[in-house]
Amino acid sequence: FIDTWFWATLFIGTEEFHEEATEFFRRCSYQEDKFYTSSSIMAETINLILHSKHLIKAPETKLRPDYAFRFFEQFKGILESPSSGLKVEIVNHQQIAKALGSLKDHFRSVPKLGYVDCESVVICQDLSIPGILTADPHCATLGIPIDAEWLEILNRKQKH
Repeated sequence: FIDTWFWATLFIGTEEFHEEATEFFRRCSYQEDKFYTSSSIMAETINLILHSKHLIKAPETKLRPDYAFRFFEQFKGILESPSSGLKVEIVNHQQIAKALGSLKDHFRSVPKLGYVDCESVVICQDLSIPGILTADPHCATLGIPIDAEWLEILNRKQKH
């Protein structure tokens, strides 16, 4: 399951794990692995890239239009490519209720927990997806760990 953090890292060349995310995504796509994400993750990623100053390692305070255009083209290309193995999940009423219940149960004990984190975990549980491509420990706290292969890459790079 691809989380907002992984999408942003994949598309923004100045992010710390960009090269690793790009290589990981290409390798998994070549192996015809299946990827899942959600419409909520896509919306969150687009808003993050368009409006987050911390992702923009440039003097501008907003994403320059040419950066935004390239991002939209890359994202659209992945969505339209049959070889990407990407499936975008749209949650139903029951999943929304489960995610809201999880948020209610955990928001005091898990710092910076958001609704989309809870929704992502619900989707993974419902589809038996074993791990999430992220660097965010929230999902593991809620019962779905960071993808084991991706976690190994994160740990390896952080040791250097």
